[in-house]
Amino acid sequence: MIRRTRLLMATAAALAALSLATACAVAADVVVQPKAGSGLVVTDASGSQIRLHVNENGEVTIPVLINGAQQNLPACVSATGQLGPCAPGAVGSLALPYAGNTAVADAAFAVTNSANGDSVVGVSTDGVGVRGTSVSNDGVYGHTTAAAAAGVEGSGENNSVGVLGGGKAGPGVKGFSDSGYAIVADGATQQRLSQGGWVKAMVQVQQGPLGIFRCFNSQLPASGSSAAPCGFKLRLGGTGTSDIDFGFPVYDRFVSATINQACYTCVINISAGSNGNSLHIQVFDSQNGPFVPANLNYYLIVY
Repeated sequence: MIRRTRLLMATAAALAALSLATACAVAADVVVQPKAGSGLVVTDASGSQIRLHVNENGEVTIPVLINGAQQNLPACVSATGQLGPCAPGAVGSLALPYAGNTAVADAAFAVTNSANGDSVVGVSTDGVGVRGTSVSNDGVYGHTTAAAAAGVEGSGENNSVGVLGGGKAGPGVKGFSDSGYAIVADGATQQRLSQGGWVKAMVQVQQGPLGIFRCFNSQLPASGSSAAPCGFKLRLGGTGTSDIDFGFPVYDRFVSATINQACYTCVINISAGSNGNSLHIQVFDSQNGPFVPANLNYYLIVY
C-alpha cells in the first residue's frame, strides 16, 4: 500500500512538472495596465532620470532623443507606430503632393548642399518647373558671390525663351548696377515694331556697285540680322537719289540720316517712299549752287 501511494505521488509530480513546462513554453505579452490617469515610467538606476514614459492616452516620451548623445542614423516610424531604421529614401524626401503653412521670420523651407551640386531642382513635364509667388516682396530672388556668375540664370532650347519677364504696370524686365552696365546684350536685340526705344533698322549705303554695305534688321532672326543686304532692297534713281524698301512699315517711325563723307556743304533729305515700307533719300551739295544732287555715301537709322 505504501509503495502504491508513493507511485501515485511520483506520477502526479511528473504530470505537474510537464504541465508547468508546457505553460512556460507558450509565449505571452507582458501587459502593464495602469490605473486611470496613470502611466508607465521607466527610470535609471537612481530613479531620478526618466528613460521612458507612456501615458494612458498613448503618448510616448523618450527624453534621450532630445538630450542624449547624437547618432548618425535616423529613426523612422511606420503607419502603425512601430519604431525602426528608416527605409532608403524615407529621410530627405517629401511625400507628394505636399503643402504646408507657417508663420516664421526665417525661411519656411531651406535646403543647403555642401557638395558640388544643386540645392533645389524643379522638373515638370507640362507645367512650370519652379514657381515663386509673393504678395509683398520678390517672387523669386537669386544671389551669388562668385565672379562671372549670375544671381538668376535661365536657358532655353528649341526656339524657347531663356528668361521671360512681364509686367502689367511696371517694367517686364529691369536691370541695375552700381558700377557696371545695367543691361548687357551679347547678341542682336529686337523690339516689337509697334513700340519705340530700340533701333529697328540700320543701313550704310555706298554709292556704286557696293550698294548696301553694312546693315542691321531687327525683324530677322539674329543669325541673319546683320548679313548684307539684311533683307532690304535698294533702288538707285537719278544722281543723289535712292529708295530703300525695309520690308516692314517705316512711315510712322523716327528716322535719322547722316552723310558718310567729308562734305560741309551737303544736306540729305528723307521722305516717304512709294509704299509704307520704303523711304526716299535725296542728297544735295550746295557748294556749286543750291540743291545740286550729289552721289554721296550715307548712314540711315530707323527707330
